[in-house]
Amino acid sequence: MFRVYSGGRVAAEVTRDLRRAIEWEENYNPATHNLLEDFYNPVLANTVNARRCLGYFRSSALAAASVGYEKFCEHPDAKMRLIVGLEFTKEDHERILFSMKPEEIEEGARELIEKELSGDMPDFARSRLAGLSWMLAEGKMEIKFGVMLDEKTKKPLQWEYGKWHHKITAFEDECGNSASINGSINETEQAWMRNGDSFSTSPSWKGDWSSNTVTGNIKLFDKFWEVNGFN
Repeated sequence: MFRVYSGGRVAAEVTRDLRRAIEWEENYNPATHNLLEDFYNPVLANTVNARRCLGYFRSSALAAASVGYEKFCEHPDAKMRLIVGLEFTKEDHERILFSMKPEEIEEGARELIEKELSGDMPDFARSRLAGLSWMLAEGKMEIKFGVMLDEKTKKPLQWEYGKWHHKITAFEDECGNSASINGSINETEQAWMRNGDSFSTSPSWKGDWSSNTVTGNIKLFDKFWEVNGFN
């Protein structure tokens, strides 16, 4: 539970409870639901800890789901952790990974990450990065990048040959409830608003199978998260 203040006075005491966020249907897709209004925004508003492992992330997602992200960030302990696939093109691969100069590797990786986060957005839209910067600075969001490795050399593969494309999502509230989704959706405006993406849900309070699915997804995410460097 946390308090919301208005004009120096307590306006409300709020408890994040995923069970009350939505009706929790088994499947969601654009033909039957507005994925933002019917699912993501209200679920984020009732989440304290969020885990997202995905192929693509763009800062445009913060604008598309601004209602949910704003509510999510109001909680003092809110945190979202993302593991995002990093697109190594053939040119990037050769320029960065096989450079003998540490400063070139660092600069090349920085360029890739900036491109990954902002995409090909015009200048007027880059203000979305301010929200992302704030979340990172305030500890509301942490981001790691995933790449697939060559089995023999243990070096990252070019994006064209092997993509980090895991889709793991789990939400936790402050009442001991958790829920996960399994499906194709990435963390981009296009995915939530225009793509033909679908996903199924597994709330922890809806039987052993559903509860075990959430637990398994959280364990798998945490296993990936604990990896540092190329392993």
